[in-house]
Parts: sequence; structure tokens; C-alpha cells
Amino acid sequence: MAGLDQMNTVTGQCLCGKVRFEVDGDLGETRLCYCGLCRRANGSAFSANVRVPIVRHRLLTGREYIREYESSPGAFRAFCSQCGSPVYARVLSDPAYIRIRLGTLAQNAQAKVVAHVWVSSKPDWYSIDDDLPEYDEAFGSASV
Repeated sequence: MAGLDQMNTVTGQCLCGKVRFEVDGDLGETRLCYCGLCRRANGSAFSANVRVPIVRHRLLTGREYIREYESSPGAFRAFCSQCGSPVYARVLSDPAYIRIRLGTLAQNAQAKVVAHVWVSSKPDWYSIDDDLPEYDEAFGSASV
């Protein structure tokens, strides 16, 4: 197995650039979540989230700008207090992982979208136009 120093590193940041981070290794499976909480938190039809081990996430700058909001019991959404960008989420019931918001990652980040979740909450004004699996609720560890 390759060491972390031999893996890919992906960079990310908030809109204003005060919060910067890196993620080591492959990003893995991305889910597009249509639940009402994700839609409101991101101001969009869905949130693109990738679950990565927290030990592979490194905050480089901006710890003092990160604020967390407990959107549901045990689920925290982190954002930059300067520009409001959603940065990540964490769930107390899954403490070894963090959910990175793909929109914060560098354009060349390699992530694979594998499913649409909480499609039962999808807004009527948005159409899903691909052949990826659709789930009425969560699938696997997709929450927040």
C-alpha cells in the first residue's frame, strides 16, 4: 500500500481564500444530496459531498474563520465566517470522517459522482438528466 506521501493531494478553499485545506489520497464516491437542509445550506438544487477520512484532511489556514452550525442533532455544517462558503460537514455518529463540499476543491479534483440521494426532496424546478442511481432517502453514509 502506498504511503500518504505517494498519494494525490487535492487543495481546496472558501470563496474569499481565508480557509484553505488539503485532502490526501483519492476522493472516492460523491453523492449529490437534495435534502432540504443541503439545498438551503448551499443555495442550490443539491449539495455535492464526498466523505473522506478526517486523518487525510489538513486545514492549512483559517481555523479562526470556521464556524459550525448544528443543522440537526449531531450534524455540524462548517462555513467560512468571512464569505459564508460551506466548507465541510461532520457527524458525531461518524467521527472518523468529514464530508467535503466539492465546490471548494480545485477544478482538477478527481471525484466520481455515484448517486443522487434524498431525491424525494428534490425541487420541482430541477431535472436529473443522467443515468446514476436515485434514492428517495440517504444511501450509505451520505448524510450531511
